[in-house]
Amino acid sequence: MKRKGYLLLFVVTIVAFWQVFFLQNGIKWDFVDAFLPSRYFFSESILNNQFPLWNPYILYGLPIFADLVSVFSPEYWIIGNMFGYSNVTLQYVYLGYVVIAGISFYYFLTYFNVQQKAGLSLAVAYMFSGLVTGNAQHLAFVVAYALVPFVVASYCKFLKLLNKESLIQLSVALFLAIYCGYPGYTIILGYLLLSIFIFSITGVWKNRKTVIKIFSYHLVLIVIVILFSTVLLVAYIQVAPFMERYGGLPLQLAQNHPFTIKSMLSFLLPEAVLADPVFHGTNPSMANAYFGIIGFVLFLFALTRKASQRIAYLFLIFGLLSLFTAFGDQFFVRKLLFRYLPLMDMFQYPALFRGFTIFGFLAFAGINIGRFPILLEKKKQLSGVVALVMVLIAALIVFALFKIGDLTHGNNIHEICSGAKRYKNTLLKGAIQLFLLSVFFISLWKSKKASTFTAIILVLFLTDAVVTTQLTIYSTVINKVSPLKFRNYLKGLPKGFPVPELMPIVNYSDRNAQNEFVWMNNNVFPKRVTFDGKISFKPDGYKLLSDQYPNLLETIKHNPLIYFSDDVRQNASIENFSSATVFLSEEDFKTTEGIVFRSSRDDKLIISDFSPVKIEIAATTVNNQLLIYQQNYFNGWKVFVDGKEAEMLVGNFTHMAVLVPEGTHKVTFKYTNRLIIAAFLVSYFVFISLLVVWAVLFTQRHPGLKRKLIAGVLAGCIVFILFSTINRFFYQKNKKGMAPLLIQNAAHWKGEYDDDISIFLSTQERGLIQQVKPDTAFFVDGVTNLGQLSRYLMKTNKGYFAFLWQGTSLAPETRELVLSFYPDVKSQKRGNNSGYLLLAADTSDAQYNISDNFENQGLTQWSSYPERIVKEVLSGNHALLYAAGEEWGPVFEIPVDSAMLKVKSLMVAADVFFEQEIAKTLLVVTTQRNGETQHYSVCEINNFADTVKAWRRFVFTENIKGKVQEGDVLKIYFWNTSKKPFMIDNLKLKYNFTPDQ
Repeated sequence: MKRKGYLLLFVVTIVAFWQVFFLQNGIKWDFVDAFLPSRYFFSESILNNQFPLWNPYILYGLPIFADLVSVFSPEYWIIGNMFGYSNVTLQYVYLGYVVIAGISFYYFLTYFNVQQKAGLSLAVAYMFSGLVTGNAQHLAFVVAYALVPFVVASYCKFLKLLNKESLIQLSVALFLAIYCGYPGYTIILGYLLLSIFIFSITGVWKNRKTVIKIFSYHLVLIVIVILFSTVLLVAYIQVAPFMERYGGLPLQLAQNHPFTIKSMLSFLLPEAVLADPVFHGTNPSMANAYFGIIGFVLFLFALTRKASQRIAYLFLIFGLLSLFTAFGDQFFVRKLLFRYLPLMDMFQYPALFRGFTIFGFLAFAGINIGRFPILLEKKKQLSGVVALVMVLIAALIVFALFKIGDLTHGNNIHEICSGAKRYKNTLLKGAIQLFLLSVFFISLWKSKKASTFTAIILVLFLTDAVVTTQLTIYSTVINKVSPLKFRNYLKGLPKGFPVPELMPIVNYSDRNAQNEFVWMNNNVFPKRVTFDGKISFKPDGYKLLSDQYPNLLETIKHNPLIYFSDDVRQNASIENFSSATVFLSEEDFKTTEGIVFRSSRDDKLIISDFSPVKIEIAATTVNNQLLIYQQNYFNGWKVFVDGKEAEMLVGNFTHMAVLVPEGTHKVTFKYTNRLIIAAFLVSYFVFISLLVVWAVLFTQRHPGLKRKLIAGVLAGCIVFILFSTINRFFYQKNKKGMAPLLIQNAAHWKGEYDDDISIFLSTQERGLIQQVKPDTAFFVDGVTNLGQLSRYLMKTNKGYFAFLWQGTSLAPETRELVLSFYPDVKSQKRGNNSGYLLLAADTSDAQYNISDNFENQGLTQWSSYPERIVKEVLSGNHALLYAAGEEWGPVFEIPVDSAMLKVKSLMVAADVFFEQEIAKTLLVVTTQRNGETQHYSVCEINNFADTVKAWRRFVFTENIKGKVQEGDVLKIYFWNTSKKPFMIDNLKLKYNFTPDQ
């Protein structure tokens, strides 16, 4: 029966989350913006044979163990090695934890002698509760929630048996809870276990021998927990001096995102709550505490009965206390716990507590009822509860019907629409709930066999789980993004740790890296070192810089990852600075006294080698200068000049710096942390030892299963090694890409076209550059070196052009930029992260649907303003001028007819000329429908410029398929946000009717 029950939990998970399982939709929000980046970086590290210690691709670099758990989780090491992390992998990990939640709660209930089908039914309610679906984006919450029942059952078993096997089982359960789940959940769980301990010890307090035994076993347990927590303790000691976050949170932040009193409606109608989060006063992810309408009825029924086991009241009381705490600032309990209980000031999200409310209520119902046939013996009592709930739901339906008619009196359109959705969802879900309760009520009175009644209840739980999940899944679980398309995007990104480009780090903002898949912490994927990111654990130095000196931060962003400074000052006064200014503490500044700093045009910096924990720099300077590495200083970083350790300075409150004397030197910044690695090995040695001892004790108790256990362990090891090997093979194959073919084709084209071809290679692999021997090579992607590529193309005059790339995907803008100069495609091939284009020149504009060079007035809407058309001095051609102080200009409008509906994407290309400075300038494409903006996209055309007083070409592509309707109007215009002068020429539009090849 157990196996069938586990299989049932697995199958219903697939059915309820079929869009996730069959990769029709992706899980949204923090799931891909917060939890995927850290795991993706982790797998990139171990697949490149590096212990993950430092992540340089977020917030000027952070120790990856700053959150104390992620890098040490068994899940990371197993999944990272066997499959590598991608969005698809992580979706299946989420589903795996949903199943674990069901199995865990089922195990908990069976320990308390709950009948199997009753346990399965309530396990279904637990695993598809409002926390699992509401907090799908917060994977760590779901993980912790899934493990709570297993930990609690193991602890209860430990207190009852007080033997070696129960001690080992509890130790393993605690290890998983501490290392895999959200720390806030672990803290709350600790208080639940403490409550159980106090409850148990009071019952045997007079039995001195038992009390001594209990304390003795707990002492051993504490020692084991300390031993397997070695790496966490070391990490805390290392991180705490650099992060104020470990000193606790302010009360206001700790009360952020509560489960509001209004959200209690989700116990009955979760869809109504999710439809209007503003009305309910909290984030939609935090507003759902549903655990099944039948589960709610059984909980109310259990309240009318005397519990068969006293511990059920403990779970009930803890559940109620958690509910009051979840209210946050709407009730006094959270504030009280924050002030007087240790560690309760370390985490936010009061809504977390609702997970323990769900656990407590379902645990109380399961333990108190025990088996479903008992319900048949209490028909009248139970019928009264059902009737009460049905009346309450009916009243809500009637109220919703009346309110829908009053919505026209709303203050604004948002209020009207949100209210309408809330009440419509009340009607829909209310009708479904009445139907389920009616079936339950009828079966209660009509079932002649207890087995039939039990089976019907199980079916009702399963039906409710699937239907409710499907009704709420688009609100808090999934988006419309294709997971397979997202995975292909990840496959096309650089593998390993390429040498960073010396571009201004401001170019690598989260905003510039946004796409349809991710919108924050997204530079981790293309491996761009950035100042940007959104995480809970910010180094104090960075926090000081960003909070108190934001103007300084904005200024130094315009420097590349490494740069020289000859403007070194003490940080007593932060004013009148430039991007080259570096402020030092008083102590560090004293080390530079008497040294004359001076820059020169002959100064040069080249990154010769790079990894997350090491950067080697060839530094040439005519005079003494300060070399700055834009990574946060942290304990473990050292700097070497020509192989000798030098004094590390901290510049601008957070960045690492070193004094470089005149001449050519090899400078190396290196991060090592042997203590963390040693502590990690100790912790996992203890954990693996626990598993081995548990297996030995198990085989001693079940000698007949010894061979099966050994075979299972060996099979698991073989599967792990096999999948890890296969994963590494395909990873290295993808990392290598089409490099051999690029080398072969480059040699062939040089022989075939002789001097009439220009070969360009985009890569960060210097070894490949030496093998291909291109005419020009530098790295290009959708953000990096676009201006440099535009300059190169504008100077190229060969008949043929070969564009080769390796280590990234070909961005649509990059492809269209190249095609705007060489539109005739002779040959092409694309892999995951490499490929080539062989192109020929074509001076005609036949490929474009609309073209305007501003030589003929009125050719398009852009050239219909003669006062803005000027003759450009350098070329003598006419151009469209945006003068100083002018923010807006002509708008080009394209009515959407039936023919336009067949267009997949729109491409805009033009030449731009910045007169005074390369200032932020936007090309805007909007879709207007009945006077309202439906879609809005922008392109920063200044990213395509690398110097002033020179023409550069920019390209922007916008996918409009499915975004427009007949009768809409596409509007294209320039937004001169900085009001600096610039000119536009050779403006062209192209409609792509078929997908890019």
